[in-house]
Amino acid sequence: MKEQFCSYEIALALKELGFNEGCFASFYKDDKVKEIVSEKWYDNNNHRLPDYKIAAPLWQQAQSFFREKYKIEVTTTPVYLNEAVGVTKVDSYLPFVDSDYLEDECETFYEAREKAILKGIELCKNN
Repeated sequence: MKEQFCSYEIALALKELGFNEGCFASFYKDDKVKEIVSEKWYDNNNHRLPDYKIAAPLWQQAQSFFREKYKIEVTTTPVYLNEAVGVTKVDSYLPFVDSDYLEDECETFYEAREKAILKGIELCKNN
């Protein structure tokens, strides 16, 4: 289940950008232990949490946050490989921010999603 949540570093960057939605879990803000803690979901809002915790958003919440607050679409798209027998299969994935794909092809959907979200964070911080 932990893989459904953004990493600690992404959660912290999202908080800095204004993310303040209710989450199913939170992180302890500690240099040594950055583990997810499951609690009542409605209490895991960055305004309600004590200073030693931050909300742990789901990946989908991060994507929605960019769409709703910054009007940026952060997503991935598969790259298909056509085989000789006519069967098409996914070969890799491209991270997209708005309509621009990032140069990096990724082996997995999860890697591409993380790169797209990191690029979204970078764009928002620079604007």
